[in-house]
Amino acid sequence: MAFRRYNNMKKLVRYIFLCLMILCFAPLRAQADIQTSMYWAVPTQFNPSMAGCDSAINVIVSHRLQWTGLDKAPQRTFISGDSPYQFGKKRLGFGANLLQDRTKYFESSTTSGQASYSMKLFGGRFAVGLQVGAVRMKFNGSRISSLADGFGENSSTQSSDTIPNPDYETLRDSLPHSDVSGSGFDIGLGLYYERKVRNSVFYGGFSVMHLNEPSLITTTSGQNGYQKEVFRLPSTIYFIAGCNIYINNALFVIQPSVLVRSNSSVTEANFTLRTTFKNRFWCGVSYRTNDALILMAGANIKAFRLYYSYDMGISGIAKTSKGSHEFMASYSYKMELEKKKRHPHKSIRLL
Repeated sequence: MAFRRYNNMKKLVRYIFLCLMILCFAPLRAQADIQTSMYWAVPTQFNPSMAGCDSAINVIVSHRLQWTGLDKAPQRTFISGDSPYQFGKKRLGFGANLLQDRTKYFESSTTSGQASYSMKLFGGRFAVGLQVGAVRMKFNGSRISSLADGFGENSSTQSSDTIPNPDYETLRDSLPHSDVSGSGFDIGLGLYYERKVRNSVFYGGFSVMHLNEPSLITTTSGQNGYQKEVFRLPSTIYFIAGCNIYINNALFVIQPSVLVRSNSSVTEANFTLRTTFKNRFWCGVSYRTNDALILMAGANIKAFRLYYSYDMGISGIAKTSKGSHEFMASYSYKMELEKKKRHPHKSIRLL
């Protein structure tokens, strides 16, 4: 019996090591994924192993207004649902995501399905997850006639401090003047681990999204006929860690966390501190490196949760805007998959 357990442990260690090797050596290039200030509320957006990580069915809708006050500023909508499933002694999780990003000239959307498998490990729970889906990008070239706004001498809205652009015609002619789009198959892979220690729950996750760097092929018409262009969506690494610290029999919950996303040229980190009172009201502050200071707050109304955050830009284009707003609403239906505990934890989405 002891020999059998030893062999099972060897297989498990090899399995985890293989997953880490795949994740660590995935190709990394330019950052392409969209910012999310309340990342801890939408973990399946960047890590498929977190699908079904709570003992509840979760549905969430998120909308982000990026850089308000600027013309043609980006907007992002995210809709997600996930659920755990107990199959005998095996714990599975399933989820589905829809992500849309829109500006005047550019649109992108990702539709994906997720599956995860978790097991007890070292006194906690370890999960591995896979995401498969389709990503589509579109450039609205039919709106190119209005691209002169703010670019060069032909702009009727040019202000006194606008730098003239003598290459405006070259820039305009180099872009397609018709709507072009492309789509591709997308894969993501993630790992997740959580463990309860006394009155606290610690967790960590690691993932690579766009693992296969999907190629989006577009066809445009020009002076030399139809031309094919290939845009490769770069891989992005995510790392999340944090804990839920219960105080005074869970009257207060202190929730520090960090999210890091990175590629070969850019690394960005979010440091967050939240506190929850009586599982009803919460507030927090976050700092995104070289980008923004973020204030956030929310409330729980039975199974419903409301979230809001405001980004105050501290550099670059974010500093010239009126900030960014993020709104979320979610619904959670609890499922009795495990024995009740004094401090039942619901991973990072606990409020």
